[in-house]
Amino acid sequence: MTAASYRHLLISYSIELGCVTFNVDYRLGPATKAPGGSHDIVKVLKHVIENASELNVDPACIVLCGESGGAGTVLGAA
Repeated sequence: MTAASYRHLLISYSIELGCVTFNVDYRLGPATKAPGGSHDIVKVLKHVIENASELNVDPACIVLCGESGGAGTVLGAA
Protein backbone atom coordinates (compact mmCIF):
# COMPACT_ATOMS: atom_id res chain seq x y z
CA MET A 1 0.00 0.00 0.00
CA THR A 2 1.08 3.55 -0.55
CA ALA A 3 1.02 6.49 1.82
CA ALA A 4 -1.90 7.94 -0.16
CA SER A 5 -4.05 4.89 0.60
CA TYR A 6 -3.99 5.82 4.32
CA ARG A 7 -5.01 9.46 3.79
CA HIS A 8 -8.67 9.06 4.83
CA LEU A 9 -7.74 7.03 7.91
CA LEU A 10 -5.29 9.67 9.09
CA ILE A 11 -7.79 12.45 8.50
CA SER A 12 -10.30 10.59 10.67
CA TYR A 13 -7.63 10.16 13.39
CA SER A 14 -6.90 13.88 13.28
CA ILE A 15 -10.56 14.78 13.63
CA GLU A 16 -11.47 12.17 16.25
CA LEU A 17 -8.36 12.56 18.42
CA GLY A 18 -7.71 16.26 17.84
CA CYS A 19 -4.15 15.63 16.72
CA VAL A 20 -1.87 16.34 13.79
CA THR A 21 -0.94 13.37 11.60
CA PHE A 22 1.91 12.94 9.16
CA ASN A 23 2.14 10.20 6.58
CA VAL A 24 5.64 9.29 5.41
CA ASP A 25 5.97 7.82 1.93
CA TYR A 26 9.29 6.11 2.70
CA ARG A 27 11.40 4.18 0.21
CA LEU A 28 10.51 0.51 -0.16
CA GLY A 29 12.48 -2.68 -0.81
CA PRO A 30 13.77 -4.34 -2.79
CA ALA A 31 14.83 -1.15 -4.60
CA THR A 32 15.98 0.33 -1.31
CA LYS A 33 17.84 -1.89 1.10
CA ALA A 34 17.15 -1.72 4.83
CA PRO A 35 17.43 0.49 6.77
CA GLY A 36 16.71 3.03 4.00
CA GLY A 37 13.00 3.29 4.81
CA SER A 38 13.70 3.76 8.51
CA HIS A 39 16.19 6.51 7.66
CA ASP A 40 13.46 8.28 5.67
CA ILE A 41 11.15 8.17 8.70
CA VAL A 42 13.87 9.49 11.01
CA LYS A 43 14.51 12.38 8.61
CA VAL A 44 10.83 13.35 8.65
CA LEU A 45 10.61 12.92 12.43
CA LYS A 46 13.61 15.24 12.93
CA HIS A 47 11.98 17.80 10.63
CA VAL A 48 8.72 17.65 12.61
CA ILE A 49 10.53 18.04 15.94
CA GLU A 50 12.72 20.90 14.70
CA ASN A 51 9.68 22.71 13.24
CA ALA A 52 7.15 21.73 15.92
CA SER A 53 5.91 25.23 16.67
CA GLU A 54 5.26 26.03 13.00
CA LEU A 55 3.53 22.67 12.54
CA ASN A 56 1.45 23.05 15.72
CA VAL A 57 2.94 19.86 17.19
CA ASP A 58 3.90 19.10 20.78
CA PRO A 59 7.35 17.50 20.34
CA ALA A 60 6.95 15.69 23.68
CA CYS A 61 3.83 13.92 22.44
CA ILE A 62 4.65 12.12 19.19
CA VAL A 63 3.49 8.63 18.31
CA LEU A 64 4.94 6.51 15.51
CA CYS A 65 2.89 3.71 14.01
CA GLY A 66 2.95 1.39 11.06
CA GLU A 67 1.06 -1.54 9.64
CA SER A 68 2.47 -4.89 8.53
CA GLY A 69 5.98 -4.38 7.13
CA GLY A 70 5.67 -0.69 7.92
CA ALA A 71 5.53 -1.54 11.61
CA GLY A 72 9.02 -3.01 11.40
CA THR A 73 10.24 -0.01 9.44
CA VAL A 74 8.83 2.35 12.09
CA LEU A 75 10.36 0.22 14.84
CA GLY A 76 13.73 0.56 13.12
CA ALA A 77 13.26 4.34 13.05
CA ALA A 78 12.35 4.43 16.74
